[in-house]
Amino acid sequence: MSKGSLYHHFGDKFGLYLAMMDIIVNKKLSYFYPILRQNAEDTSDFFAMLKEIMKGTLEFMLEDERLHHLFNRVMEEREDFRSRVYSFFPMDYAGNFSEFVRQAVQSGQIDTRYPPDFVAKVVEIMFANIHKLVSVGDPNELLNIATQVVDMIQYGISR
Repeated sequence: MSKGSLYHHFGDKFGLYLAMMDIIVNKKLSYFYPILRQNAEDTSDFFAMLKEIMKGTLEFMLEDERLHHLFNRVMEEREDFRSRVYSFFPMDYAGNFSEFVRQAVQSGQIDTRYPPDFVAKVVEIMFANIHKLVSVGDPNELLNIATQVVDMIQYGISR
């Protein structure tokens, strides 16, 4: 594509970046919406839901590593840049997820000493960085690592 065509279709580099993020967000959400919808009605096992979301994250990661890598690059950008990108995508994933955490606190699945927004942020950070814990591409091993991450969140690291 010539430079002129790029600017004609996307306006600038940020427009191209937004077009790529639109593809990534829609693809990634296609893994999570079914899980979130299913668990919106049944919040009895918060940690089982986390394992399903983690599995979806890994499936997304395995399907197209380039898109996953680009998404992670955005997550590592400065806050002002991330906010600018996020402003173009109306889905409030963090808000929806925080509501699941609040319900888990109310049902006694999460200790009340931890503020729900803090728990939601920690879990979000874990999900966003799962690729840093993974060194192999074997789907079974990846799922094992995801399960270990959720178990550690659920049970802690104390004896």
